Amino acid sequence: MLTSLDGYDTYSSNRIKIYNAGDLPTDFKLVMPRATFSGLTKIALDDNQLTFASSKVTDSNDPYICIDTKANVIYGTTINSKLSMDGFTGRIYDKYIKSGDYFKIPVYTGSNPKYITTTGGGAMNIYYDYLYF
Repeated sequence: MLTSLDGYDTYSSNRIKIYNAGDLPTDFKLVMPRATFSGLTKIALDDNQLTFASSKVTDSNDPYICIDTKANVIYGTTINSKLSMDGFTGRIYDKYIKSGDYFKIPVYTGSNPKYITTTGGGAMNIYYDYLYF
């Protein structure tokens, strides 16, 4: 394991540096303001990607959107946290998926960092756990 996670799990310059020291690939949540999701056209990690239609989200007033790779769903929420399902508004945004599949963060403990990259959009928060067995 790394001695410090300084600089990890923070959005900067269209990417999030990630580190999975668990025994298994792990799901993650990306939570962002609705305006950020409206501009987002792609999230990617290595050869995995999920692309979105470039249209603006105008059919709701949800303050935040969560991309949840465990539940394989994109939903509206009133809170920006790991527990974003607690603020679930009842609105689903999967209709904005253009192509690709939900993906997991692979186990990776190497010295060269891995990144989830984004195209379009803006700042977002990532939440995930290491999984051990």
